[in-house]
Amino acid sequence: GHIHLQVADCHLRLNEIEPARQELEKLKASTADQETQAEGAFLSAEIQFFAGSFQEAQTAYQDVAENFTRTQKANDAVGRYLQIVKAMDQGQVPALKMYAEMERLTRITDTTAVLGAAHGLQETWPATDFAAEALFREAEVLRSRGETAPVIALCERTVAEHPLARIAPHALAFLGDLYLSDLGDKKLALETYERLLADYPENLLAAEVRRTVERLRKTSES
Repeated sequence: GHIHLQVADCHLRLNEIEPARQELEKLKASTADQETQAEGAFLSAEIQFFAGSFQEAQTAYQDVAENFTRTQKANDAVGRYLQIVKAMDQGQVPALKMYAEMERLTRITDTTAVLGAAHGLQETWPATDFAAEALFREAEVLRSRGETAPVIALCERTVAEHPLARIAPHALAFLGDLYLSDLGDKKLALETYERLLADYPENLLAAEVRRTVERLRKTSES
């Protein structure tokens, strides 16, 4: 079953949607384990999402969350489901379409087009959570290109301009990792992680960040 998932993912990265769908149907009919089946079902929902078929995608994400509750993908599916519901409630479906396109471009690793889509979202929908997602996506792309100063600025902007957005604590975790892994600055990393724990103590990232903070404190004391 896992081979079908890998082939479907390859097709999707090459923007070959129909062959990807066919592989996911084969996966669904296979005896693959729950985690693999969940990944396949999530990928099927993503294809709907990328195409802007939000009602169908919403139903598909709900199915993943309900049928694969104990898998890693269940959380991702709930997150996407809530994004769609919120956008529909707040009249932000055009912003959701731009965001879905940015996500599609990320999947096919067209980084130049990703940056263009991210800038478009920031300019057109600056006050929305989608702008926060776009700022953070820009930071991810620039870090992958070996840049540092703009990445720090983008992460700080994400948190300062959109403190309540889903992505804000992720931006702090990402920034802490940049200080620690890319720049070797334990002091700034520790300060950034501690900000995350102070401002977002209930976030899913908090447990892992606490362990990192404890480890950094021990190494700085020794």
